[in-house]
Amino acid sequence: MNKSILSISFILCLAGAGAAVDLVKDGKPVAEIVVPENPMHSVRTAANELQRHLEAMSGARLTIVTNVSSEIKNQVYVGTSEYTRKIGITIDDIRHDGFKIFAKDNYVVLAGRDMDHVERTFARFKNIPKRDLRAAWEAYAGHKWRFPPILMFTDENKECGFHLWDATGTLYSVYELLEQLGMRWYMPIPEIGTVIPKQKNISIREQSIKREPEFPQRIFSDCSVGQFRHEFLWYKSMRVGTAFLMPVYHSLSGVMVYPKEQPQEYFGKVNGKIDYKIPRLTSERLRADMVSYLECVDKAYPDIAYTCIGQPDGWTTLDSEDAANGWDKLADHGPNGRFSDYYWDFILNIRERYLKKHPGRKFTVCAYGYTRQPPTIIDKIPDNVTVMFSQSSPSWNLSKNNQQLKEREEWLTRLRHKDQLFVFDYYLMHASTYKAPPVPAIFTGQLQRNFEGLYDRSVGTLVEVGWASLPERNAQQLGLGRPGISHLMLYLHGRFWWDRNIDLQAVLNEYYELFFGPAVPLPDKAAATPPLERPSAIEPSASTITLPDGRTFA
Repeated sequence: MNKSILSISFILCLAGAGAAVDLVKDGKPVAEIVVPENPMHSVRTAANELQRHLEAMSGARLTIVTNVSSEIKNQVYVGTSEYTRKIGITIDDIRHDGFKIFAKDNYVVLAGRDMDHVERTFARFKNIPKRDLRAAWEAYAGHKWRFPPILMFTDENKECGFHLWDATGTLYSVYELLEQLGMRWYMPIPEIGTVIPKQKNISIREQSIKREPEFPQRIFSDCSVGQFRHEFLWYKSMRVGTAFLMPVYHSLSGVMVYPKEQPQEYFGKVNGKIDYKIPRLTSERLRADMVSYLECVDKAYPDIAYTCIGQPDGWTTLDSEDAANGWDKLADHGPNGRFSDYYWDFILNIRERYLKKHPGRKFTVCAYGYTRQPPTIIDKIPDNVTVMFSQSSPSWNLSKNNQQLKEREEWLTRLRHKDQLFVFDYYLMHASTYKAPPVPAIFTGQLQRNFEGLYDRSVGTLVEVGWASLPERNAQQLGLGRPGISHLMLYLHGRFWWDRNIDLQAVLNEYYELFFGPAVPLPDKAAATPPLERPSAIEPSASTITLPDGRTFA
């Protein structure tokens, strides 16, 4: 980027003829921002974001009020209120956590579906210090079970007062309006990642639009996505959020996590020796206690419609006796389907037991590692079960990962409706805690193909992004590791979440122009200059690449 903050002289909002609502004239405010009495934290944040960005663009600071001022002609209503109801603007017809923008005469309405999922659902344990959480959970559960990590409380930004997972339609509408005015948020470093068009006059064209996400589940996740306000709001500028909670986690680890304090029947054996990392899924004791654990979780969080029957993390070995009884399918189905039948025999049994006690319940399960392929013991997945399929889309160019899309398509033939597929995508090669080269992985065409296979076939995606280590995080004031490497793909991912019809090349061209600045045409004589030869040290045939710091990569 050639400037710390890009200044753009044009005004996108005023393109075309028609009426408009003035907000700023000659650098002076001519409108006010109206919020409801006692607004939700996300609605208050939406008003603050509108105020500070309009000021950054024009130098004019619009006042935030709860009652319309008689001396101010124009109003921007942020969130629903008695004023928006009188105008006749409602959000009753909006799906998921969508929003509306309405501009006419002397007012603009920015409103959407706002739901404090986490605050409402997790209030029982949310504010308990981490050091006390285990004791509080065990006292509640009456067992030495692990506290269920259904959601990461680290997705909360304390300053804003809400969570990344929360539905914040009103905040999305503010970012949508600011984008109409030419703003862009390309990177979570405001000084170089935010595009701010400078203008002394700001008007909002007359309009009535309703926008709804293509997917109700849209999540970016790292170890501490809520830690820093500017980074948290960068994620929100991409309309990250969920219309409802659909937890997928390692729930089986909840009863296995303290192995010396649990019944030994839970655990598998290898060559006669117990291995506490192996679940023995045929154990009657484990199945019965798993049902009890899930009931305890659901009782603690009654607002969640889904019960997760999740496999343990890092599960790679089978109990010797169960393997001898035919549950090891490596020879028949390869590594990705090796444990699928074994796991699904457990899932279907737990589901049947649970439904007898709790009719109408929905379930989430995992498909990754040795269970990524569909099972062979059933043809169609029950319609109240959602499968979280794990993939690594940045590495699809590698032949060993080309199989992932085929496996996902095979799952889709087994599912009955679109809410049964939830995709977990890894962008981990950018994390500083991993040993991948610190270079960008740009896969725009693959990303588009990924989404083309998900529209109307999936409930959404959760992307586990690369994160910084704790010392790096404190120094950078960022949780995201190497933001200059991963920011473009995350930005595009957010676009595809909301619009299946985006012109990818147009979005990229805009990014090249606004983020890097216009390219300078080469002089005519440069056309005759032969291209530089590729250094032999990085020929495709080379087995390793050596970086300046001495690290090597295959």
